[in-house]
Amino acid sequence: MTLPHEIAYPPTGFCVTDVMALIVFATALCFVTTGEKFHKYLICAMGMTIGTFAGLFYCSQLGIEEDKPKWSVSLAAGLALWIAVMFVESIVFNALSMGIGGGVCMIGYSIVVQYIPPQPEYYMFITIGVGVVVGYFCSSMVKAAALKVVYSVMGGFLCGSCLSYLFWKLRETQGDLWLDNLVSHGVGLDLANWHTLACIAVMIVASVAGVFIQNATAKKGGKKEDKKAKDPEAGYGATDKK
Repeated sequence: MTLPHEIAYPPTGFCVTDVMALIVFATALCFVTTGEKFHKYLICAMGMTIGTFAGLFYCSQLGIEEDKPKWSVSLAAGLALWIAVMFVESIVFNALSMGIGGGVCMIGYSIVVQYIPPQPEYYMFITIGVGVVVGYFCSSMVKAAALKVVYSVMGGFLCGSCLSYLFWKLRETQGDLWLDNLVSHGVGLDLANWHTLACIAVMIVASVAGVFIQNATAKKGGKKEDKKAKDPEAGYGATDKK
């Protein structure tokens, strides 16, 4: 099967994209293990992630290929959404649902484009736009979902994306599921490649594991809170009796 473009691999040495991959992986672990527990703080990280992903898509449309300017613009977009979320938390749920809608359409388009002749770039833009609009109108469903599920799925997706980057860095695949390549019109999603299937499997396993891990964490925290609630004298500033 002939790919629609020549694969461009990241530099063999340590580079800016490696740093970003490490940050993404650390964020993924936080989402999977402590998403609901530290929701007050990680909600901003969620906004940062969504904004950065949107920035990568915007840079792709503008044809910005160099790592430093591309990631600088993307991180600036992520920081802007972070600041917005600090003031209005509901924004992140609207952005998340729009991101899910656009992401699903993006992945679907990447699968289709792998098996059809090359199409104009604006086809991808229109497809993602439709997904974003549908996602916006389904934002109430995302708000109703349990926080642990939202964080687990997001963390699982980022874990699989980082594994895809690792395969790409090792020159074993075209890095279909790495964030930067997902927004690229020229990179399709080859489901016949075992590397891609391995990344998807990691996404699923990490997402499911996240739900179980956060459930276990919530139970431990709940027991401590129950003990405090049963003790009428336990509260802020309370001391043990002698």
